[in-house]
Amino acid sequence: GRNPTPTTPSQQSDPQSVARLARVGLTAVPNPAVANEATTFEASLSSSSAIAESTLDFGDDSVISFRPGNRVILKHIYARAGTFIATLNATNTVGEKFSGSVVVVVR
Repeated sequence: GRNPTPTTPSQQSDPQSVARLARVGLTAVPNPAVANEATTFEASLSSSSAIAESTLDFGDDSVISFRPGNRVILKHIYARAGTFIATLNATNTVGEKFSGSVVVVVR
């Protein structure tokens, strides 16, 4: 008879496995927003390594750096109506970069 050879699962290489340990969330309230009134952004960051720096680009040529935290509340006033993409960028202490974005409609 045949001698079955045990098979070992092949190693799957997942280039995003490290990045999956990092989570970025960004919400805007209200959305749609109102021009010349404050829009509140909630940024949430979690990473397997500490977050070293983070910025929020509001999509209207305004970018702010802020102290990283698990949950950060930021306010911004859009001066004009339009559709903007707000992007949260973060880098952790081992140099991995990640981002998240939200589309903000301003009326």
